[in-house]
Amino acid sequence: MIKGVLGGIIPFLERTLDVRAARHEVISSNIANEETPGYRARDVDFEKELKSSMNRSSLRPVVTHAGHISGSLPLSSDVRIVVSDDRKAGLDGNTVSLEKEMVKVTENTMMYRTAVSMLSKKFQIIRDAIKEGR
Repeated sequence: MIKGVLGGIIPFLERTLDVRAARHEVISSNIANEETPGYRARDVDFEKELKSSMNRSSLRPVVTHAGHISGSLPLSSDVRIVVSDDRKAGLDGNTVSLEKEMVKVTENTMMYRTAVSMLSKKFQIIRDAIKEGR
């Protein structure tokens, strides 16, 4: 029964948080290397990573009744980092744009907080259900 309550969205949100945290590290590294000659900006393609996780598995309901479809969401912890090719290098060969990186870090932080909020709400629902059962 616990698997049915915790299954589904929680592993998805867990993977979302993992990828968002990895992307934050990559963006931070880009910002730190803004003035490093020859440094190529890197990124994590969030949508591609999430799709890849979903393609390697099947996001289906957890079996709580004999008529349900079975399934689970096994998630790997590896995240592929890609070198951004969409930017022209400066005279020193560096492709980091501080403005673009700041926009990315702001968006990534907002999306991370949204996933944390969703996960918190899920646990609150479970807590409320436990309290009601007493």
